[in-house]
Amino acid sequence: MKRDGQGGGTGVGGGLRATRIRFARRLVMLVVSAVLVASCSEGIPDEYSVLDTSFVAPPGTSDDCSFGQGSQLVMVDPIVGTALAAVDVPYTYWLVAQGETLLVPHGSLDQQSGVIALDPNLNIVWQSVFPGHLGGVPGGRPFESLDDGRLLMWGHGRGAATEVVMASVASGEPLLEFAIDDLFTPPRMLGDVIIAVDSDDNVHGVIAATGEEAWVEQLESEHAGGAVASDGYVFLPGWEGAVLAIDQEGKVGRVLESGLANLSDVIAVEDGIVYVAGDGAGGASGLAAIDLTTGVELWSHKAVPDEVDVEVVGDLVVFARPNQGVQAVERLSGETRWQFFGKSAEVLGMASALGRVLITAARDDDVHLLAAIDLSASDSLEWDRTLPGRPTLRPTVVGESVLVGGVVPGWTADSITADDQGWLIAVSLTDGSTRWTTVLREAPREAVAVEGGVAIVTADVSPVCF
Repeated sequence: MKRDGQGGGTGVGGGLRATRIRFARRLVMLVVSAVLVASCSEGIPDEYSVLDTSFVAPPGTSDDCSFGQGSQLVMVDPIVGTALAAVDVPYTYWLVAQGETLLVPHGSLDQQSGVIALDPNLNIVWQSVFPGHLGGVPGGRPFESLDDGRLLMWGHGRGAATEVVMASVASGEPLLEFAIDDLFTPPRMLGDVIIAVDSDDNVHGVIAATGEEAWVEQLESEHAGGAVASDGYVFLPGWEGAVLAIDQEGKVGRVLESGLANLSDVIAVEDGIVYVAGDGAGGASGLAAIDLTTGVELWSHKAVPDEVDVEVVGDLVVFARPNQGVQAVERLSGETRWQFFGKSAEVLGMASALGRVLITAARDDDVHLLAAIDLSASDSLEWDRTLPGRPTLRPTVVGESVLVGGVVPGWTADSITADDQGWLIAVSLTDGSTRWTTVLREAPREAVAVEGGVAIVTADVSPVCF
């Protein structure tokens, strides 16, 4: 049934095929109501307003990357969808909040990397320079915001060395800095020790208070990229399907066995279960769950390659399967509870909130959609709706609304230019109806809710600056 502002149902016979999505751990809640703003610009549908950021100062900190025009950080009023503040920042896809401080790490191949810290009004609190280029290490983002007010960053330095820097979120001052040759695993904090592994399978332990290397241990088996610190260990994926649990002294304290042939990533450790991604029989990509207590695999299923977006909701684990849509299995047994959608589309993002799983996807007929699966009503499709273009922002729950954003309608991946605008839409969490819509200078990449607003970082869609 078509609802006002939805653009019609999608029909769940069309399929979803997942490619890249991420693990979500936190949900941010604000109370949101909505109105529709009303003005338009050439080439933009009439129901869209253009977000007024004309008060932004001329780019003084913008990246001059030859393929991009920098990024913009915008604070949006969640009630009406208008801009409260905006500032130009160097080209980035990254945004993270720690307390009331917004952190914008940035780094391009031809410009200096660093971090900008801003308050909720988008006033710059401090800026720091990273001694090299952020990134270049397998396993996700090249930084981690720690709960104790510190920011850990890493990336290519001079030569083959990887620079690792710990900085204060309050001041931006570096607390320690060290280098490891050819770092192959993101450094992880374990107690008062930073643990990192290089490409030669050497485990390095660095004292976080001093930056001094306390020990180096050699692994007997090869490992892959992504790592997670939890329950007194750093969990490393192994090439032969085993998870290596490294203790605070660099020793392999435990070996957890999976039925996958080769592991590419430890996705998370949640409620006594280690979730890993890798290659299964015949080379098919898979997701496996391992009991942390026994070290024995509980179950495995085919899943998307590379990064996997896994939503653990109550006793269910929800993930996307290649050519087989979205699947939910029992957390302990792995038994399939339900599946939605068929083939011929790609899952772009997932989130969960208030008993629902939210999915954005692109069908092969160039229709883009947002769907909500109600977990409290026999796992049924509660609503689905079309979107005005390809989403670039994963569903972000803000109170009783969902924010989704992407590339302006009518433009495809083949026609993206550095000047592409983006769209942002707020819809009701309960029925998918439109609350407000607006147009951004560039495509929205990440959103974080803070007191009084929603901070959104925008960037040109082409990722050539990384």
